[in-house]
Amino acid sequence: MQRALITSLLLLVTSSPAGAGAEAQGARTEQPNIVLLIADDLGWVDVSTGRTNLGKGSKFHQTPNIDRLAEEGMSFTAAYGQQNSAPTRASLMTGQYPPRHGVYTVGTLNEVKPEQRDQQQIAVPAGLRANITSKTVSIAETLGSAGYRSAAIGKVHGFGPATNVSESHGFDLVVASKKKMKSAKGRHHYLARKQAQGRWGFARAGFDRFAEPYTLEYVEANLVPFANGNDPRRLVGTPKHLTDAIADAAIDFIRRNAAADHPFFLEVAFHAVHTPITPRQDLAAKYAGIETADLRHWRPKYAAFVEGLDQSMGRIVAALDDPNGDGDASDGIGRRTLVVFLSDNGGAGGQTKNAPLRGGEGWFLEGGVRVPLIARMPGRIAPGSVSDEGVHVVDFYPTFAELAGAPLPKAKQHALDGESLVPLLMGKASRLRRTAIFWHYPGYLDHRVTPNSIVNARVGDRRYKLTYTYEDGRYRLHDLTDDLSESRDLLSGSPSADHLGVAARLSTDLRRWLRRVRAKFGWVKAINQPVGPPAPIETPPEKPDGA
Repeated sequence: MQRALITSLLLLVTSSPAGAGAEAQGARTEQPNIVLLIADDLGWVDVSTGRTNLGKGSKFHQTPNIDRLAEEGMSFTAAYGQQNSAPTRASLMTGQYPPRHGVYTVGTLNEVKPEQRDQQQIAVPAGLRANITSKTVSIAETLGSAGYRSAAIGKVHGFGPATNVSESHGFDLVVASKKKMKSAKGRHHYLARKQAQGRWGFARAGFDRFAEPYTLEYVEANLVPFANGNDPRRLVGTPKHLTDAIADAAIDFIRRNAAADHPFFLEVAFHAVHTPITPRQDLAAKYAGIETADLRHWRPKYAAFVEGLDQSMGRIVAALDDPNGDGDASDGIGRRTLVVFLSDNGGAGGQTKNAPLRGGEGWFLEGGVRVPLIARMPGRIAPGSVSDEGVHVVDFYPTFAELAGAPLPKAKQHALDGESLVPLLMGKASRLRRTAIFWHYPGYLDHRVTPNSIVNARVGDRRYKLTYTYEDGRYRLHDLTDDLSESRDLLSGSPSADHLGVAARLSTDLRRWLRRVRAKFGWVKAINQPVGPPAPIETPPEKPDGA
């Protein structure tokens, strides 16, 4: 079924004449192509550019292509996703926070520590979904209403396996890879394997035509131009890496649609740098000979994996600037293509450290939800620009729709939580209308998370984060402007009146948001009663003058 669907959708997407050339381009409107590049578990400081992370980029990992994107576009220093893969991707597709689409996490909301099993206070509510539903109006469907052809290539976690048309959520082409890169039998899915009748393939059939072992011709044409102290020629005859195959599929789509008379939306979701850490051999050899200068980043194989991802992203952007790869950029579509690069969540513990941020993938601390984000569109987005405004992945839905001139769905049919970033991207504004970003998690994630709700908001020229934990009924307030590591709870001890005032304001915003999205809270087992929403914070009465 999967192979038949992919084949039929591929024919649909590529049915426009590839040689339409100037005639097709003349028929095009100002609608930009949109390319969304998503890394998996890449931390805020895992890239070598300092533009996305307040000058705290890695001194060991080398990401020259991501760095170049930052030089050519706008970097965001306070960009956020969810705590792990599925909810971030579901929020990208829907423009909604998890309480609306129901995809809160990967797996279960009741992943508790062994010592919690008998004494946990709050039971997890029903309603967790693995994927968004068919009732959802996805961003691909909204862009499709404006004439876009859409493709999703790679990890489709959070919006379905796309094994039938109803699960494709408006994408004309879905080339889905295996969600898990390690099977129950311990097999790694990052490298192609020889299959029946001597053919090569990956764990998903959609990538089989890109699975042949590396040839000298392939290496010279695709990998040597992006070599950065590594020797790709040593790969000749070895199995293809999935990261390269995902780039191959994306570039194939770009080349087939570059001259078409319709704009396109391309989501490229890499598995790198998710475990098992499986770098390309040439890059592993490079980093084996480099001594780290960064105490946060000490794993040569992980560094090699990061740079493999970076090189594949570089190849995709280069294909936009020169679709047929002949060195003549006159047929380039880069200037009418928005490229957005981000990670789905923070770096995974044990593989990297996210300092100065605390926590990592799975946590709601900054290290788990703050991610690198860059947007590039030559001629429209100022090169080398940086925004410190707080943005969330829910903002991409209205952003893409505005650029495409696509009508948004009616709120009764599909409510949106994000705000368009177009004014920021185009230099028309430095701030959004909204001031706050929200999270709500009504469950347990091993030792990392208990039920909590969070608001992250700009108050004046500072950014505060207020967290409410349901098991102890306690608020915690952090000033992220001065305390990225969330080491000082401003409500502990004897909080100042100013800090109590900020907390009271943010708790009101949080309570209103929870009502608006109809958040679920769970039940208190001991008394079989529902958990209530966060309590309001009372501020002390002002003293009269002269008191």
